[in-house]
Amino acid sequence: NEHFSDINANLLLLNDIKKPLNEKIYINCNVIELSNGDLYEVLNKIQRLFFRNLKVISQSATLLNSLIQGKDLNYIINIGSEILNNPVILIDSGYKVLAYSKKEEITDEFWMKNIEMGYCPYEFIAEVKKIKEIQNAPDTSESYIVICSGSPIAKMVSKVIIKGKTVGYIIALECNKDFDND
Repeated sequence: NEHFSDINANLLLLNDIKKPLNEKIYINCNVIELSNGDLYEVLNKIQRLFFRNLKVISQSATLLNSLIQGKDLNYIINIGSEILNNPVILIDSGYKVLAYSKKEEITDEFWMKNIEMGYCPYEFIAEVKKIKEIQNAPDTSESYIVICSGSPIAKMVSKVIIKGKTVGYIIALECNKDFDND
């Protein structure tokens, strides 16, 4: 099988790497659990990891290309929505809706109202600020999952940080595809 020969070639290349014993090499560390220790199972799991990483690189290139071409926010948000197969919303730090993907894909009633108004009302913001995941959000652009009592739809949130300051948020709504699926 040509896929196995490609993986075997990559494994041989990894075996050829020689480093002094006191150096550690970490290459995208993943734990592979084996049910029966089968070599083909290991190779299949490694192949899936390679393809998943290739997919992420390709999708990142698509977004970067959109930025380089000077596409507007709505275009870029729609590309992100296509990649995630879920609706995406961009708001600024004042909770004004700046851009969003196709409205017909948004099934969360609160976000539909926010989009229609063009901003998040005070009552909505006050309730969101009470959510534990929001209070414990990282001070980076690392994404985190938010589930609130008012809506069964999970949200993946990422801060938009420019020059060390949070200027907005990107929110993906788990409407079409579970976040934990590839």
